[in-house]
Amino acid sequence: MMDTAEQILQDALAQVERDCPAATAHLKEAIGATPLDIEIGAERFRLQLSPGEGGPAPEVEVRIAPRDLIDVRDGNLSVYDAVISDALFVRGDAATLV
Repeated sequence: MMDTAEQILQDALAQVERDCPAATAHLKEAIGATPLDIEIGAERFRLQLSPGEGGPAPEVEVRIAPRDLIDVRDGNLSVYDAVISDALFVRGDAATLV
């Protein structure tokens, strides 16, 4: 049975935390307890990187197919190539995204 998109993303974030704790710390500092609404294929879920009540979800839309997410996770597709090939779609306020 294939993992859910949420499990795949959680695994990828755990791998980043193991490989590059500074990147994870930066993500948590930048995003904090703000909940993010994520859509991967037909699956939608909310992700929160840091504990806390958080604020309203940012106006950010992220879409990717489950297979493409697996390829990004496994290193078979870079995030840059995913964006350029339209496999990864991200829309939102630049200040929120950066």
